[in-house]
Amino acid sequence: MKETPLTQQPGVRHPAVIAWLRLARVFQKIDARSERFFRTQALNTAQFDVLAKVGAASGITQQELATALLVTKGNISQLLAKMEHDGLIERRQEGRSNCLFWQHAARRSIAGLCQTKKRRSRPVSSR
Repeated sequence: MKETPLTQQPGVRHPAVIAWLRLARVFQKIDARSERFFRTQALNTAQFDVLAKVGAASGITQQELATALLVTKGNISQLLAKMEHDGLIERRQEGRSNCLFWQHAARRSIAGLCQTKKRRSRPVSSR
């Protein structure tokens, strides 16, 4: 039986694997930078995801949110309880569902994020 030379075997030097590893590194850097950015408004990534979804679809149900964010009902329930306690989200019972709405603190946090992003996004020539 003829053996395939090591350089022709699929493995870590394969272009697809190298590209995947680079993408993973880029994702980690973006994720870390985003997390630091969200902390400027005392948020984490999960809370920002909730605020973005609720802001885009005010009145979304808790179940619809859990499905959209690919998390369990238990996870979203705990996260929303904390956000409700922090004054970010309001849950309103409508029938058998909880509908979600922004609170005043959420508007302040999003406005703060937008202002910070705007300041950081100035063209290089104006810095």
